[in-house]
Amino acid sequence: MLRNAEDLHRLPVRRHEHAAACAPEFLSVSAGLTFSVDGQQHSALGFGCSRTPEQARRSAQWETYERLLMVAELSGSLGRSITGRIKGGNPVATHTFEQIVPRPWHDTYRPGQDATGLAVHTTVEAAQQAAERELLERALLAAIWYGTTPIPSRITEHTCVTTGRLHTYSFPCRLGFFALATWHDARSQIFVTGSAVRDALHDATEHALGEAVMVFDGVWQGKTPRYTTHASRQRYASLRGDLHAPRAQHMATRLMQGQARASRPFDVPGDDITFYPLIEWDGACLVRAMSHSMETTSTLRARSRNLPPDPFT
Repeated sequence: MLRNAEDLHRLPVRRHEHAAACAPEFLSVSAGLTFSVDGQQHSALGFGCSRTPEQARRSAQWETYERLLMVAELSGSLGRSITGRIKGGNPVATHTFEQIVPRPWHDTYRPGQDATGLAVHTTVEAAQQAAERELLERALLAAIWYGTTPIPSRITEHTCVTTGRLHTYSFPCRLGFFALATWHDARSQIFVTGSAVRDALHDATEHALGEAVMVFDGVWQGKTPRYTTHASRQRYASLRGDLHAPRAQHMATRLMQGQARASRPFDVPGDDITFYPLIEWDGACLVRAMSHSMETTSTLRARSRNLPPDPFT
């Protein structure tokens, strides 16, 4: 059983890396390992893609750690009480570890919500910030696709790809900046996206670009993703095919060129977020952020208004 960050970093994480298809500036990295909990085999997989090789490797490694810790550490945490706190630090609720990270995870973490709110980082504060960013990112994606009013954004075309057209749409939000990257290759019938919320616009843009390139790379090469649910596998398969054009057209109607006012950024409610510090090791901390008011893409799919299915995997 893992006891500290040193144990974590000693794990034999396997890594595979290659230049991304049709975007040779980017390195795509996959990492993973297999392990056993109570005699049952599990896999933890992480991915990263960036113009900076070390960033891609770091992202893949820490995502592997996150997927590992939410399952493996559970064997030594059953019954342990975790006190949730709101952003100001006041305690609001206490639950056992397995109530916050239930089993089986993909069926019970919150039916209908595709944002896990889990994040691992070197400190509790950094993990908490990353967990909140994930919830906000998913809520903003839902507001973009399923909203009714075009959103002013900064639109930039990127020439780092060898086929199709790659754009980013960005605007300020409560936690800094939101960036959405879209890569549309009409000839290959592929439309993919990547997104991020970060403190700085440059960081949000680069992360969103890396995600879009990583997804395009997988779709272009015909890779089969290891999604748990049938719906997720179907949505990934749909990224190549007849939906490419209506998705690209819908996105173009939702995000328009314009300068969003920093004093009044486009945003979504998020005042009810509770943070649960699940693991607090020196150098490795796992936090889960939970909100019962934020609507993400999954919660809105059942209410769609004759829109093309969203492409957010």
